[in-house]
Amino acid sequence: MLKFAKLGLILILVLLFGFFITDSTSQDEVSHKPFVLSTIGMIHDVVDHVLPSEIDRKLLLPSGTDPHVYVPGLDDISKINQADLIFALGLNLEAQMRSALESVSKSKPTFFVGELITTENLIKHDNEIDPHIWFDLDLFTLVVEQIAEVLSKQYPKHSDVISKNALDYKDALKELDLYAHNKLSSIDDSQRWLISTHDAFSYFGRKYNFNILTLKGVNTSSDYSLHDKKLMESIIVDNQLKSIFVEDSVSNRDLMSVLDSVQRQGQNTQLGGYLFADSLGSDSSEYNTFVKMFKYNVDTIFNSLN
Repeated sequence: MLKFAKLGLILILVLLFGFFITDSTSQDEVSHKPFVLSTIGMIHDVVDHVLPSEIDRKLLLPSGTDPHVYVPGLDDISKINQADLIFALGLNLEAQMRSALESVSKSKPTFFVGELITTENLIKHDNEIDPHIWFDLDLFTLVVEQIAEVLSKQYPKHSDVISKNALDYKDALKELDLYAHNKLSSIDDSQRWLISTHDAFSYFGRKYNFNILTLKGVNTSSDYSLHDKKLMESIIVDNQLKSIFVEDSVSNRDLMSVLDSVQRQGQNTQLGGYLFADSLGSDSSEYNTFVKMFKYNVDTIFNSLN
């Protein structure tokens, strides 16, 4: 029953999109200042750094929001309808928004930047593509290039500034990658496990040689079995792992149950801290850019596992 209710809500939102798109006579649509809209913080950060200050940019999903299950409200519909250009990640990350974004793409430039990457570079789990590509900085560099190319075409008189800013951003990613490699390389092989709630860190694990173990799959709406929970507990105890990690944008109740269970078995595993998985920090936090967020994750992992 709940599944049908959700499908009904999505259908209503798609119909509302159609209404808002065709009703072009509203004062807001006529008078608004042009802006670029990004669905998630990682993409917004690229746009924010690459785009000249004369052009507005807006973020759709607030910090701490789980994009896997987010359903757009009326305010979101208004932003999407008024935006001049939209960037989404795609790859089923914004699963509940896909129909709405595809609908609006018929009337304005809408790009699913993750889907512009060659699929052979993407990780698959049970035939489901992992959308968390920002945790492989080589892949995220490709995203930066795609965004810069689109922005240069959309705003040709700013193309030189956009190209320069994109180069600076990519240089920052190179420095960040070197920082991560140098810091994480000292962690002992026996402790190179990232244990968290959902599978957001497989690209990170592939890049920096970590084993990934989670209760849920790449989609936070996926479920897990008692066997999955017991297997996680067994791996933690058998390998005497120091830490597990909770995430910023999902419920971590079940993972904390795992931690409680292994501690009751005498294992001295601790909570290693929070990791940013699907969003950046809030505007007022010290982790409100992609580089700061990524570096925070690296430092948290290093301090907990070293």
